Amino acid sequence: MKILYVDDEESLLEVGKLFLEQNNSKFSIQTCISAAIGLQLLKSESYDVIVSDYQMPSIDGLEFLRIIREDRDDSIPFIIFTGRGREEVAIEALNLGANRYIQKGADIKSQYIVLARAIEQENALWESHKKLFNSEEKHRTLIEAMNDGFAIADTKGNFVYANERLCKILDYSSDEIVGKGIFDFLNEENQQVAINQLSDRKKGADAAYELSWTKKGGEQVPTLVSPKPITDENGAPSGSFAVVTEISELKKAQEELVRANLEEEKVFQTVADGLQIVNTDLAIVKVNEAMLKIIGLKEEEIVGTKCSDLLKGDYCETDECSLNRILNGEKRVEYELTTSRPDGMSMVLTKIISPLTNSNGKVIGLVKTIKDITERKAAEEALYESNEWLSTTLRSIGDAVITTDCEGKITFLNPIATALTGYESEIAIGQPLKEVFKIVNEHTRKPSDNPVEQVLKEGKIVGLANHTILISKEGKEIPIYDAAAPIINNEGIIIGVVLVFQDMTERRKTDKRIERLREFQEITLNISTRQVNLHIDEIEREIVQGLEEISQYFGVDRAYIYLFSERGDMVEKHFSWQSKDAEDSPEIDNFSSKDIPWVMNQLNSQQSVIVENLDESSLEIKQEKEILQPAGIKSTLIVPMIIRGTLIGYLGFHSVIEERIWNSEEIKLLRVTGEIYSNALEKRKAEKVLKESEEKYRKLVETMNDGLAIIDAKSDFNYVNDQLCEMLGYSREELLGTSSIGYFDEQNKAKVIAELKGRKIGVEDPFEVEWRCKNGEKIYTIASPKALFDEEGNHKGSFAVITDITERVKSEESEAFLDMLLRHDVMNKAISVQAYLTIIEQTNLTDDQEKFLQKAMKMNNNSITLIEKIRKLKKLSKDVTRTTNISSLLDTVKSHYQKHIDDNEIEFDYIPVDLMVDGGAFLNELFSNLIENAIYHSECSIIKVRVKEENSKVRIIIEDNGIGVSEEIIGTIFERGTKGIKSSGSGVGLFLTHRIATTYGGDIELKKSELGGARFDVILVKST
Repeated sequence: MKILYVDDEESLLEVGKLFLEQNNSKFSIQTCISAAIGLQLLKSESYDVIVSDYQMPSIDGLEFLRIIREDRDDSIPFIIFTGRGREEVAIEALNLGANRYIQKGADIKSQYIVLARAIEQENALWESHKKLFNSEEKHRTLIEAMNDGFAIADTKGNFVYANERLCKILDYSSDEIVGKGIFDFLNEENQQVAINQLSDRKKGADAAYELSWTKKGGEQVPTLVSPKPITDENGAPSGSFAVVTEISELKKAQEELVRANLEEEKVFQTVADGLQIVNTDLAIVKVNEAMLKIIGLKEEEIVGTKCSDLLKGDYCETDECSLNRILNGEKRVEYELTTSRPDGMSMVLTKIISPLTNSNGKVIGLVKTIKDITERKAAEEALYESNEWLSTTLRSIGDAVITTDCEGKITFLNPIATALTGYESEIAIGQPLKEVFKIVNEHTRKPSDNPVEQVLKEGKIVGLANHTILISKEGKEIPIYDAAAPIINNEGIIIGVVLVFQDMTERRKTDKRIERLREFQEITLNISTRQVNLHIDEIEREIVQGLEEISQYFGVDRAYIYLFSERGDMVEKHFSWQSKDAEDSPEIDNFSSKDIPWVMNQLNSQQSVIVENLDESSLEIKQEKEILQPAGIKSTLIVPMIIRGTLIGYLGFHSVIEERIWNSEEIKLLRVTGEIYSNALEKRKAEKVLKESEEKYRKLVETMNDGLAIIDAKSDFNYVNDQLCEMLGYSREELLGTSSIGYFDEQNKAKVIAELKGRKIGVEDPFEVEWRCKNGEKIYTIASPKALFDEEGNHKGSFAVITDITERVKSEESEAFLDMLLRHDVMNKAISVQAYLTIIEQTNLTDDQEKFLQKAMKMNNNSITLIEKIRKLKKLSKDVTRTTNISSLLDTVKSHYQKHIDDNEIEFDYIPVDLMVDGGAFLNELFSNLIENAIYHSECSIIKVRVKEENSKVRIIIEDNGIGVSEEIIGTIFERGTKGIKSSGSGVGLFLTHRIATTYGGDIELKKSELGGARFDVILVKST
């Protein structure tokens, strides 16, 4: 097995090659020190597996993987083998197509055993995939060569494969089909067919069925679908495949059978008699509308059934069957049939059967002409009953009805017509219509055209012209609406006219009411619209103009808007209008709210105040009279003005010339007017406050420590504060009007453009970006944006607070470099040393050499452990606190050290308590450090763990009966570098433990144990 091993550390390459080839004799390892060399080797050599480090100069392991997978389109097994343990690196590697992600560690033997096993497994899996691919390719070739379409779909009905023939049938490419749902290629009717069939597939059914697909151009293509369900290893449905056969020609042939001997479908449908077409199997293939009416069924209930199931005659299913007689040479079969409809109704029918032939004269079916003669046979009996029924009906209906003969003389009036015309039947019958039915135009007063004369002349239905008035015998004028229609006998001759008309008086009132409402809506809409874009100084003029329009609409002399003072003790007039006719009467200015107690009580209850006659009003408004009467007010209507549930004032309408009666509908409309003006006043107040606050916030913006910019929809600067100008080194005049995009290099320009696109859809997440200053230098910033939209929801720009983080970024870059140097370069060197020491350990050594070797390995291991702890300290600063089950956590830690506990014969006394605490992944590190110290350094025989709930805290006590903590270090036990006498470590462990506890909002305390050794109390926050 040929393996390419890439790492920029030559010592690790040498050690890795040695260990891997010793582990598996089939391995042939070729090493190289960079991904660039590896890519060159891949051009001329073939390998079974690639093993690569992550952090390498020029091309790192992830870029190496991306080139292999995307640029070279190579699926060779690729294993990332690295000391870099960041979770996001592992995720990115797997997303790019890495087969494994293995982290290097201090245990050399174990890590290379794991790596060797991974190489074997991934190679075996790859070889099996290649065999499967070759097999699939063979079957794919056969499927692509099929004359029929072939498709595979998953359980959700989504295409996972379509052969070339199916693509041609649907007129789509494979890329346009695969990944789409079956329903994307079906109309609504065929979608239901497919739903039913997919449901059957899941049950294991595989019967063929017809399905029409929608081609790319919208054309329907009929097919026969032959499906087969696919199941997984457990027999559960996992999808289906189907052969799709186009049957367009077959469908055309079937349609020809139905259309044979019928020149036009219209003729077939308009024939007055019922028509049936049956095939030679005596199955009904088509019926016309007349047949459906005769039989009382829908077409889908008839087509496909046997003709004898529909109307069974005496000769059906015998040698005398109509089909047999036609096939024996008869050209026409006719007979009368007494039968029943499916609903049980008795019918008498005549049936005429003729042969249906194709172009060669061959009989391909029958044409049956069916006439319902039931009514004709019963006509005489029904005539009398029909006349009685008609007369009763006409007398009972709610409209007026007059009938005349062919000369226009009245033959019948129902009671409604009698009431409206004022003529009794005895007098009216026999009179010409115009003597009784006197109609004129409402406006011109000229006689209207006689509708009966129009019908007799034109032979069709006519209606009255608009604005027609009926003048009754008593002279009463009634607005009417009518229609007149001819009465035609069986021979098609007009024998009279029926006139139907309605009293439109109430409808006219309703129409006038609707028209008046429409006028009010138009006035209020205009008022509201005008107020939308007005400046604060123009609102007052607009309010007065609106009061005038509303007052004139309702016919009142005065209109006022009174608002309450801030304390609510005064009623102050703010706006008013009065007609010229009312100018002699004095107006009412400001007054105390205590002077109108009854009015205030009504308004506070959000009720309107209505006084139709002030002089005759009740004693309840005695105090109000003293204010209203001197102003000459006869009637008044007051509606409350409310904003967000608070009464701010009222809108008043007064009549001073004559008394005014208000109906409930007018009161509702005026309350609407009050709401409009409440909103207008609220806007005026808000704009005034806004204007006052603009100056305040402008000063704040100009003095803030961060930069601030406002850009329009084109990304041009509309505003910049002094701080941003100072940050970029430009004057305000140099920035305003220029494109904000121009102050970034190409990389940051692309980032900003993407962020601005997100702003248009409301994305407002802060982001880091570098600016290019006037002097050519760069500054690093965090932009905190906010999108701006107009009232219609259209994006009109955005503003952002720009925070300078240049110093922080430079500090982080320096820190990141030192961290990389420690965790990559130093760690690799330490691992290499450990590998060489492990190799030396396998040789023959003297006792002194063995002793020195073990010391060297222990010190090197301590170095690796120290680097790992530093890495954990760095990650701790970025850890996100979450909740952890303390019992599950302690169980995990105990299980990890169980072998060491057993080997050292330590009694582990632990009682689980199920509690949740605030803390993340590093809690495992905290408790592992404490348990490990007790096992390896305390010389104890008992470790005792107890968990106690203390209000909002959880205390976890870990103690032992060992040697305890030296008095000299008790005060500095949690400081960096402090270690016990027996410890050979770096003194970072307990420092890290304390840092973890405090990071999660807790603490750790050292106490003397009752067992005689050390006791550590870990205090954590209890999750709520």
